[in-house]
Amino acid sequence: MSTSERKRKPSKKAASPFPDSEFEDSVDGTPAKNPPSAKKQRANKPNKKKAAAKQAVSDDSHDEESPDSKPKKRKYSPKKGTANHAFLVVLLEAHNQGEDTLTKAEIMARADKSGIAEKPIYGTGDKGSAPFPIDGWTNFKSLKNNELVIAEGRPLKVHLTDEGRSVAEGLVAA
Repeated sequence: MSTSERKRKPSKKAASPFPDSEFEDSVDGTPAKNPPSAKKQRANKPNKKKAAAKQAVSDDSHDEESPDSKPKKRKYSPKKGTANHAFLVVLLEAHNQGEDTLTKAEIMARADKSGIAEKPIYGTGDKGSAPFPIDGWTNFKSLKNNELVIAEGRPLKVHLTDEGRSVAEGLVAA
């Protein structure tokens, strides 16, 4: 039997579990995984979650606030006894004495000397889970990210922003 004769022979159709032949695949007669009518039904079916979200957005747009306003972010204030608390207090004291900027080494030395931080500023030499020793400077980035200090240059020079000054004054008063 040649290949062309095999192609011409009609294939045997499997019995369809559907009574209608519209759900059968036209190639081999097996039922289609997603009948076309089912796809149409899903496409036309309204999505309740999306409709509820649209309704919530339209309800919020009628409030007195403008739609562009975001909820106010809570101000960052370091916890008492942390290295960041000590850094802010040291920078505030330096500012009050007329020194606007301090280097990283000066800040760490003064913070360690002040005894404000509960843990040693220079660290214990313990690596913890990090590949380098953890010291008080490890979390300094949060002061920068919250725009309480500006750190620039080499060697690194740090000074308080207006917001940082007000947070530091609150920490000293507390």
